[in-house]
Amino acid sequence: MYFMKLEKKHRPIFSQNLVKFRKEKGWSQQDLADLTGLSQRMIVYYENEAVKPPIDKIGILAKTLNVEINDLLGINEDTEIQKEFVQIDARTLKKLKMILSLPKHQRHIIYSMAESFLKQNQGQ
Repeated sequence: MYFMKLEKKHRPIFSQNLVKFRKEKGWSQQDLADLTGLSQRMIVYYENEAVKPPIDKIGILAKTLNVEINDLLGINEDTEIQKEFVQIDARTLKKLKMILSLPKHQRHIIYSMAESFLKQNQGQ
């Protein structure tokens, strides 16, 4: 699959930060791929145009690079996103963690069902 490399200033923040942290370690894309178990092709994609990378992959990359997920995503302590997460109760977080441990195709089914329920309830 061919894709154009986006100019640095047009890359998503996640992509820019991934490149920055990888280069700070002095690692090549192949080095990062080997250390994470991801393919070099995925590292290239994440560094150039990934707008919504999977959260489990973000976690793997952050752990390998020894940075926080927020650092990769460019989220600072005072963002609205974090304020929303603070409001999530422990039971919901436990369920989310369980969902993230499922195989990709099963997570997709759950996400599709949730989106369907949300759409149904928005009309009410």
